[in-house]
Amino acid sequence: MDVYKYISENPQSNQKAIDLCLKKGYEPTSDEHLADCLSDYVSSNGNSALMELMKIHPDKEILVNYYSRPISESERRLDRVVTYANSSGDTSTNTNTAAATANDHTALMTNIIIITSAILIGFAIISKN
Repeated sequence: MDVYKYISENPQSNQKAIDLCLKKGYEPTSDEHLADCLSDYVSSNGNSALMELMKIHPDKEILVNYYSRPISESERRLDRVVTYANSSGDTSTNTNTAAATANDHTALMTNIIIITSAILIGFAIISKN
């Protein structure tokens, strides 16, 4: 679930999201369409639109309290990999996932062909002797 769907389906923020979309020229007909309208609005208007959307987020207070808390000394010492998620919840760095999947498949097939060829050559050498 991405942030747009979460906001559109939450009873606390649904009407505010509808009002925002209507004010910006969108006419949502369902919660799913509302999520699409919010996503399109942010895609078209960038960071300012995302900040406007976050003002109506139903968990705004929780998020602000969590992310604005001071970091303890023990947390600073931890060496950890930080993973950022985009607004759809995707944490991968490759935006073209179809191409990445196709590349992974091609690499796997190439590896299988190389290993199979090596095994066949080994059998040929052994059977020749």
